[in-house]
Amino acid sequence: MTRTRLARDARRAEIVEAAGRLFAQKGCAATSVRDIRDAAGIAQGTFYWHFPSKEAVVDAVAEEWAARGVAAISSVLEDGSIGSVERFVRVRDSAFAAFAAQRSVLEAFHTPEHADMHDRTVAATRLRLIPLFAGFVRGGVAEGVFTASDPDAAAIFVARAAEAIDAELLLSDPCGVPRYAAALTEFVLRGLGYAGELPAFEGSAS
Repeated sequence: MTRTRLARDARRAEIVEAAGRLFAQKGCAATSVRDIRDAAGIAQGTFYWHFPSKEAVVDAVAEEWAARGVAAISSVLEDGSIGSVERFVRVRDSAFAAFAAQRSVLEAFHTPEHADMHDRTVAATRLRLIPLFAGFVRGGVAEGVFTASDPDAAAIFVARAAEAIDAELLLSDPCGVPRYAAALTEFVLRGLGYAGELPAFEGSAS
């Protein structure tokens, strides 16, 4: 990769980072291209050299946020040193723990001005999770703990179930986290054909 390409990639990343800060602060609709340019310290021509429109930046930010969110999950789901059920438990517990640790951030993210970024980030995350979950299901079938006959299709439903761990639901009933965790565990593991004892959830939302 040439030095020019490295510099171009670095500048693009700076624009995405600046746009992300603005979107988090006041939402997509209230953020203009000028706002992004000013925050990134770039000229109009530089902005349009990297992005054809504000919409393209919004998509790039959503992809970046999705990538960050999926990174930790990926490292667990692809860890062949632990069994499939244990991998599920670790992902489940980390998801609920993240909710508890970032409640104020998630509350802000679930407001009307952030609806667009929320929806785009969820969609981008789903696209990244489905192939990861497909590999997870196949691993469980090979391990003999899952009986799903179509891992690719099952992965879609597991990804949708993961979206149910949504702050909008949990913020409305934070005391219900153990209940939701138990229901998610039963839904996913039994749905994949796991016949063993369901792993308990020991965490909380506080």
